[in-house]
Amino acid sequence: MAKKDDDFDLPVYDEEFPTDDEYSLQEMAGGSAPRDLSIFYAHQYVQDEEITNTQTGTECHYHLAHKNVLNMTAVGTVYHNGNKVQTFMPLTENSLGFTSYPYDGPKVVSAKVNGNLITLTWDRKIRAESSKVVVSYEYDAE
Repeated sequence: MAKKDDDFDLPVYDEEFPTDDEYSLQEMAGGSAPRDLSIFYAHQYVQDEEITNTQTGTECHYHLAHKNVLNMTAVGTVYHNGNKVQTFMPLTENSLGFTSYPYDGPKVVSAKVNGNLITLTWDRKIRAESSKVVVSYEYDAE
């Protein structure tokens, strides 16, 4: 049974956390919380997903594992032959901005994000599997 903490007026439980809905968020909110709490868990966060390019050329595509990537959430690092080349973050709704590391090899000159696809345009031709991105992003799980 819940009792009140006199200092903060919060419920204090003198037993283990219940496994049923006896002390639900709705009860704690005085019955005003929404019944379907799943809406609060629709967005999921992915941290440090690694994607290696599979094409040779100046334009390379990196497919994220999840669809419905939320706009302006993809951030990460671009690697070429194991070297950090650039970090990126959202610049506009569909493009990424870059900060370069000291590296003499190829660099990304532009990038687009479309759904779960990141397209990087390099300043010179690169070999398949010579680059990768490590990216964190948020997606809509519904």
